[in-house]
Amino acid sequence: MGRIINKYIPKAYSRSVGGIIQLGGTILHTLRCPGFEEKGAVEKAAETLSINNVDGLVVIGGDGSFRGALDLGRKVMH
Repeated sequence: MGRIINKYIPKAYSRSVGGIIQLGGTILHTLRCPGFEEKGAVEKAAETLSINNVDGLVVIGGDGSFRGALDLGRKVMH
């Protein structure tokens, strides 16, 4: 979720994401984002989603991804 914290969400088009399935978080710059555990990071991510009119987020990953998504979801809901 590194890019979400930094207020940058790249546009994803079918042509730009074709053939990246094996890269996963590497291409999205989301894997093991230590910055998401820093104070204020969840708030920054929630702000980024709001600024970009994102009303849904699909999280695919492991326990860390899901814990981060849960924290983010709790922040967005309040």
